[in-house]
Amino acid sequence: MKQQLNIVILNYLATDVTLDCLSSLSTCEIIQNGKAKVVVWENGTGDEAVSSLRKAIEVNQWNHWAELLVSSENLGFTGGNNRVIERAIQSGDVPEYFLLLNSDTLVTNDALTSLIDFMDRNPKAGIAGSKLLTETGEIQCSPFRFPGIASEFEQALKLGMVSRLLSRWRVAMPTPVEEYPVDWVSGASMILRPQMLGEIGLLDEAYFTYFEDMDLCKRAHNTGWGVWYVPQSRVIHLEGASSGIVHHVVKRRPQFWFQARRRYYLKHLGRFGSALIDASFITGFSLWRFRRLLQAKPDIDSPYMLQDFICNSVFYKGFNLPVVEGSSIQQTNTSSENKRKFDIFYVEGPGDVVESFIRWNKKEDVLTETARTYSSQFFDFCNVKELSAYILSYHSVSKQFSNDNFLVKNRPKFLAGNGLRYHLSQVFYGVRVVVTALRHRPRYVDVTSGVTYWFMLAPLKLFGIKVVAHLHNAILPSGELPKTFFKRTMLALDGWFFRRIAFAALCVSPAIERQISVIAGTGHCPVYQFRGQFYRRDFEMPPSPPAHNQTPFRVVYAGRVEYNKGIFDIIDIAEKLSRYDVEFEICGGGSALSKLQDDVLQRGLLDIIHIHGPLCREELLKVYSEGHVVIVPTRSEIGEGLPKVCIEAILLGRPVITTRLSNALDVLGGAIAEAQPDDVDSFANTIYELKVNKAYYQSLCDGCKSLREPFLDGTQGLTATLQRAIPLNRQC
Repeated sequence: MKQQLNIVILNYLATDVTLDCLSSLSTCEIIQNGKAKVVVWENGTGDEAVSSLRKAIEVNQWNHWAELLVSSENLGFTGGNNRVIERAIQSGDVPEYFLLLNSDTLVTNDALTSLIDFMDRNPKAGIAGSKLLTETGEIQCSPFRFPGIASEFEQALKLGMVSRLLSRWRVAMPTPVEEYPVDWVSGASMILRPQMLGEIGLLDEAYFTYFEDMDLCKRAHNTGWGVWYVPQSRVIHLEGASSGIVHHVVKRRPQFWFQARRRYYLKHLGRFGSALIDASFITGFSLWRFRRLLQAKPDIDSPYMLQDFICNSVFYKGFNLPVVEGSSIQQTNTSSENKRKFDIFYVEGPGDVVESFIRWNKKEDVLTETARTYSSQFFDFCNVKELSAYILSYHSVSKQFSNDNFLVKNRPKFLAGNGLRYHLSQVFYGVRVVVTALRHRPRYVDVTSGVTYWFMLAPLKLFGIKVVAHLHNAILPSGELPKTFFKRTMLALDGWFFRRIAFAALCVSPAIERQISVIAGTGHCPVYQFRGQFYRRDFEMPPSPPAHNQTPFRVVYAGRVEYNKGIFDIIDIAEKLSRYDVEFEICGGGSALSKLQDDVLQRGLLDIIHIHGPLCREELLKVYSEGHVVIVPTRSEIGEGLPKVCIEAILLGRPVITTRLSNALDVLGGAIAEAQPDDVDSFANTIYELKVNKAYYQSLCDGCKSLREPFLDGTQGLTATLQRAIPLNRQC
């Protein structure tokens, strides 16, 4: 006779209630007549639990319908149930239905037969859940809506007016009195159709426990299977016996709950949706906690809920899909890493700071750079001052490295692009920086330009954390104040940051220091200038430029191949100079490289524009050595601070053709031939003038010689400047 029902019960740290559950099942007619079988999976509690279960089954003569399977380790709710279901499928003895039943339940015969009857009558139903009751007969919520932004905000805010307004989106829905299709049902008593499992798969074991029932129902809906609530199936649920989450006892939420939650949202709503979900809860819960203090309401929340939530949000943990570790159930909420205290927290841009640190630690150079990275100079500062440091970048590949004094991480921004996506990315990453800083409480937080909006760092001052801004890029890309209200507002907020929040600002050029004064006025924080540093061995005895009359006259571009770098202006410039024996060498990679190659081919300029792509240091230096001049055609929409390529050029004795927008004229004016911004004719005329006017060209070459030393000797580098700006030594 084919079994109608295979009931799966997991026992973990709850042997007594499991025995009570088995006792209630023993009175069910469907069990007694052999139409249902029970498999108890002992989920790694230990020998004593196994002995108690085995003895009870034998003494009560339950062995004709109950089977005990033992696991040496805790596989979680998902793994334990899956092993039992897989075993039945592999044996070929597949029942009509599987029932996942919590060990902390008490059931009656009607509870089981009502579910079977419903599934028989509704072949499109893949999942059905029981009506759950407390021991005193009160209804527990077991049918639910899928959560979203509105429901997370409502749940966190706890404000009656808002709850009424958003009632249609609340996760806990009114309990239907009849059979009713719902989004998802509790896994405490959930019947499953094997055909559905064959289509969508078993429980996702990366959850371990919690959110796995919601995930299964979501996958069922996605493939067209129905999920139903069946109130005729009444089950008493003694909630939380083995998990540690008991709703009438306020306990701290365990780490595995947060991990499972983050996995669900990232899996089904993606990065953007997960960020909005977390932001809505943090906002609502923060407002609730503030209101609770003002109104002196009792504290009924889980201890450390806001702190734990923020530290487990996507803003802090990132956007990689987490796997809930079984061992985390036995651990506390805070790992040793999260408990670490640091003297200083440094956040920089999109570079691979982990790779930079590993090479610095091994005393190796970054092979693609002719300059010393700013991060390596920061590592030197920490090493000299014997500081412990947390280093973070938003490089696109997430990874980390740590030792006794350093924790170094790449954690990418989850939104890329322009418009609203860019602004949200800046805000969310700013939240992440603030949360991380509050978690580790460094004395200083150093942040480079482009990481976030400066004003997002303002909360740090409330906690006595000093903020140091590192400006590698211009504040005013065009050199002038913007005209739009939004941009002026953002600049006003940045000006407030430099007046009231920043402890100090470090910048790479006099132009940026002037721009701080423009937006902040005279009462801004102290400003220190520093200069990029280069390896002396690469520039100690640079080869002389080719003879002025040597043909062709070679113009070198080295940098990112992007539209706003002016790279496509070079095509027009080359076309205008095509009759004058001028050729261009393009070195670097970027998102516009393929488009550049196509345009050069289509316009028939392959003979005079040579595209080399990304080069290692030795290859780049060789191209430089064959060039007469270096071009930096920065456009007005990009805020250069002082391009390192300008410095590389003068260290090699090559004049630079650029505009005031590169912000290099104050520092390198004696070696620069100035063109007008966004003006192809001006660039073409400047190159032509250098080609035909030997005296002018030679004066610029000679001007390079006196400008070299500040970029080689370290006295104006970031390490030395940090020592002047930050009076910091290791904490005792």
